[in-house]
Amino acid sequence: MCDKRRPVRILLFAAGVFLLGLISCQDESVCIRRYSGVTEDGIVVGQEGFWRLKRDSNGVWWFLSPQGRQEFLNTVTNVHPYQKGRDKDGQHYVSSDWKGPTDAEIWNRRPKKGDDKELSCWAEKTIERVKEAGFKGLGGWCNWEFYNHDVPVSRVLVIWRWAGAGTLFYSPAWAEAAQKAVQEQVTVLAGNTNLVGYFLDNELDWGGGFSAAERYFDGLEADNPNRREVMKVIRSVWPTIEQFNRDWQVKLSCWDELEKWPKLAKQPMRARTRLREAWLFHLAKDYFEFTTKLIRKYDQNHLILGVRFKGNAPREVCRASRGLTDAQSINIYSSSATIGEEMFAAMYEESGQPVIISEYGFHSLDGRSGNRNRSGFVWGHVIDQKAKADGCRLLTTRLARVPYIIGADWFQWNDEPPSGRGDGEDVNFGIVDIFDRPYKNMVEVIRQTRAIVNDLHAESFRDEQKDIWHKRSREKPAFSAPYLKKSIVIDGDLSDWPRQASLGDIRYLEAVGIERADELDEPEVYLGWTDDGIYLGFEVFDKDVDGYVLNEESKKHIWRSRSFDCIEVWFSTRPVDDEQYWYDRYCYDFMFIPNGAGGSGGTVMQWHHSGDMLEENLIPHPDIKRAVKSIPNRYIVEIFIPAKSLSGFEPKAHPEIAGNIFVRNWQPRIDWYWACTEFGQPSEWGRIKLKR
Repeated sequence: MCDKRRPVRILLFAAGVFLLGLISCQDESVCIRRYSGVTEDGIVVGQEGFWRLKRDSNGVWWFLSPQGRQEFLNTVTNVHPYQKGRDKDGQHYVSSDWKGPTDAEIWNRRPKKGDDKELSCWAEKTIERVKEAGFKGLGGWCNWEFYNHDVPVSRVLVIWRWAGAGTLFYSPAWAEAAQKAVQEQVTVLAGNTNLVGYFLDNELDWGGGFSAAERYFDGLEADNPNRREVMKVIRSVWPTIEQFNRDWQVKLSCWDELEKWPKLAKQPMRARTRLREAWLFHLAKDYFEFTTKLIRKYDQNHLILGVRFKGNAPREVCRASRGLTDAQSINIYSSSATIGEEMFAAMYEESGQPVIISEYGFHSLDGRSGNRNRSGFVWGHVIDQKAKADGCRLLTTRLARVPYIIGADWFQWNDEPPSGRGDGEDVNFGIVDIFDRPYKNMVEVIRQTRAIVNDLHAESFRDEQKDIWHKRSREKPAFSAPYLKKSIVIDGDLSDWPRQASLGDIRYLEAVGIERADELDEPEVYLGWTDDGIYLGFEVFDKDVDGYVLNEESKKHIWRSRSFDCIEVWFSTRPVDDEQYWYDRYCYDFMFIPNGAGGSGGTVMQWHHSGDMLEENLIPHPDIKRAVKSIPNRYIVEIFIPAKSLSGFEPKAHPEIAGNIFVRNWQPRIDWYWACTEFGQPSEWGRIKLKR
């Protein structure tokens, strides 16, 4: 039954969040700049005469143009005269309107208005094409020349990249690099009315290795400023050594003994998690205070649009930005054209700020540019170009129906070169192909969408939004894994598996364009055990096995993509509760990768996650046995994981474990799973009872 009171609750919540954002601001000058006034129909944030933000009387957030127009901005990113591929003799993208040279110099030039007629002419023609394609403006990563023209465009400052990925935040070198990054980029744009605002950074690993407390502690001298900050946070969380000893299960007599630790202890995990959360907020708060103050030193006019989260926005980081940035931003790719309700609500609630989708997109294998989508992008992969256009329409209009989401930036204007850009990414993202020919179905969809997004957004406070959010997973599935009285022979033949070992209940992951997936043959999955370890069997129905050739070079890059057929299996040798989103020493992530079409082999590896027992990925895993048999239209694989490779595997003492199984059919883009999706957290894994 529908809740008719929902719009009222949204209004009250939006008002409360906004006022909390103002109250929590500690820097008076920032507060005054952000809160520029109350109009008859809402509250405005930002500097008059430039792009601002507005929350209208219905609680709906908007971009506000320098001329005062309310806009839900749908834009396109990464628009340049050309994009060269890694293969110098291969195909590159070159705009049909570009008449100048194709050398690297053009990318980072900051021309003064009118000083390069070729570039200016290209920009004018491209802006016309972008608008004809249905976009209102340009997002991040676009050519500097556009700031000289009448088109909304954003800027990604990538401050941390200027410092270098390995530079720790509290090091003097970081502050020096940040000063240079901001001064060189911001000073020239301070008075530019075409600029919408600044993104501070892009896809930083918040909550992961880059920002982890151990990175700022392990192996550093006691007087290192980064290590001192970790000690400060530790002593704020555990004010006394007795409290620290209790939670960390150690027996220190004083803090000086902790100073001598070469590394932070990995266990107990709950203490590490408590430190992780406190440290992440502390680091993010200092980061936002430093970077936003630095920008305001050179530019009081433009919006600060957040950090372009990579698919996940930790609450601690959103909370730390409250009162400092003006908006949140996130790069998100979703094959189902839906988004996560809890995460987006948390972004808004914790920050008190509206949200921008700073990158989104879809891609498929049937584009005209020859892209194989091998590097960097599993997310947003759909079955064909029709699904790509449908995904664009569905996700853009759904985003416009959320009151606190104010814009969506498509990535990117052109298909990437088939040999890949400099870092290897080779994806069919484009509105145009590498020959600069537009995809007609994409252009038609974007034009139609532009015509309705403002109206959809204006009415978003009334919208029930049921189709916008990811479908909630059903309750955790449970499976009674049989004890195998007769050991399975690892030979690629499933005939010796008992019927009760069949997992059943395999489901496919929702994606645009696979409405008929229920007509396809789902994989057969078998799971059993002995005291010696865990046995797995798979029969995967696949007409075109698209594996991944592993060599020393490809091993370096495999972590960037799962753009191939594969089977992934997760286990925890202990039960996991509903709050465990971290990996601990009992958690494991294994993957099988077939050789490819006609091959009878494959590789089993184990991924390393922060908190588990590994120091690095195991490719291949030295102790796991496997056998593969290739049959027309399918392949069979059997795997045995020995108990010695599963810390804590003690069936008598702990007869219940947790697990998850995922099978990818890269063509035609069907993902099957039991119990949750590919990147599910341990808390989402299913229950596996080891039944004797």
